[in-house]
Amino acid sequence: MVIGVTEGGDAGIDLSWINKAEKVNGLLLITKEITAEFCDAVLACPKPAIVHVTCTGFGGTILEPNVPDYREQLNKMEMLLHKGFPRERLVVRIDPMIPTEKGLQRAQAVVEQACGIVNRFRVSVLDMYPHVRKRFSEHGLPLPYGERFSANAEQFRMVDNWLESQKEKGLFEACAEPKLTNVVQRGCLSDYDINLMGLTLDREYGVGFQRRECKCLGCKRELLPIKKPCQHGCLYCFWKDD
Repeated sequence: MVIGVTEGGDAGIDLSWINKAEKVNGLLLITKEITAEFCDAVLACPKPAIVHVTCTGFGGTILEPNVPDYREQLNKMEMLLHKGFPRERLVVRIDPMIPTEKGLQRAQAVVEQACGIVNRFRVSVLDMYPHVRKRFSEHGLPLPYGERFSANAEQFRMVDNWLESQKEKGLFEACAEPKLTNVVQRGCLSDYDINLMGLTLDREYGVGFQRRECKCLGCKRELLPIKKPCQHGCLYCFWKDD
């Protein structure tokens, strides 16, 4: 079995994944910008898909200068649902979460707005690569972790406490975030997703092939191997600038 994923780019603005869909059994499409063309492509695709819509709450800010506002994104998610896309295969992805008071306020706003549209959320805590710290500094933004790569214990507790308060609002999942306890620890691609797509695994697949704590099934195939920042220009992008 092969599941095509779009972790290397944005499936909403780079539709080249369409030409590769026939070579996979299912799709995990990740986007920060639902477009009309994307909706049409997803609905017309003969292969089953899970759609992750990234909404951090920072769209249109200095962090995500070319990303639509989360309210616009959520409205377009409703449009996708109204056109017949299965609700259970639509996920709000708060990735990354910034473990500060402002960051959690933004995440809270997204969850409040998304309730009633979806009941499944995925979260990931911000990683500060050296080139990301450089971007933050160049834009006059404070470094949330100083010179550290990841959040400290207190910052993880802050996120975990917030997650505890959100349990009645939906299913919260995380991959490669072992310090978070108030989530379902499940890969972005899991047997749960395989079942939702109406597929059956042909054999057991290993996990952890991307990062040490990664829980994704090993049957993923990247469909957008761009390896450079996209036009959204997010400061926290893990791809380095040219």
